[in-house]
Amino acid sequence: MSFHFGIPNNSKSIQNVISHYKRSEFYSITRSTIPLLSLLAHDQDTFDSLISEIEFSSNYHTYLEYTISPRLGRGKASHTDAMLIAGNSSLAIEAKWTEEMYPTVSDWIKQGINKQNRIDVLNGWLTCFNQHLGEPFDPDDFLTSIYQMIHRAASAVEAGKKPSIAYFLFKMKSLTKGATTDEISKKLKELWNLLGKPNSLNFYVAEIEIEPTDLYESLQVDASSKCKEEISETIIDALQGNDALFKYIPRPVIKIDDSDREGEF
Repeated sequence: MSFHFGIPNNSKSIQNVISHYKRSEFYSITRSTIPLLSLLAHDQDTFDSLISEIEFSSNYHTYLEYTISPRLGRGKASHTDAMLIAGNSSLAIEAKWTEEMYPTVSDWIKQGINKQNRIDVLNGWLTCFNQHLGEPFDPDDFLTSIYQMIHRAASAVEAGKKPSIAYFLFKMKSLTKGATTDEISKKLKELWNLLGKPNSLNFYVAEIEIEPTDLYESLQVDASSKCKEEISETIIDALQGNDALFKYIPRPVIKIDDSDREGEF
């Protein structure tokens, strides 16, 4: 496997890629980026097992912070946590841990100074789906969808002709805050339904229990007495080291489809 940061052509080691992250990414000890990067750096076998369940090619390139800009309007680019690319296939991976559910399209539009510009940006993402699926989409139909889910899925479509998206949901028993697996799964299914239940754009949910190692527990203790900049440097050093921050215990990957899985999570 090769690692890249953003969408450059040159390949780097995972340790080198980690050095390219903004220090502010690690000001908090509970950022979802941390268990994802430790999984990639310290437990590649478990990561590959999850990818195998998604039935994605084992011969892929990994792009961290893969960036796609909106086609229309003026807005922030979508930064996918990890984009796997194998030939013309793409898999966008979004990591979640302690974050609450992100805003719906309706709320996101209201938060903007220029409402029309945000509608234009939304239309730009929907154009990606239109070109891939061959169906027009009305932005009014997506007002209750999670805006981030839309541009993450659109990024997968932009990255490959055979796109998929997977949410990696990290869960630690001692940390129970954040959107639940059931909540995220329902919103992903809502989006998949609005897109016409496409067979050519698959959605997945992977719930992964994480148990902190002694190293991570020591980082938690250190974080209570350090400033943000010191916390960030400590986390980066740990991620670039040889020791894992967590033990990973994944549940079976769930594919979003017409199955009635209410209560499964």
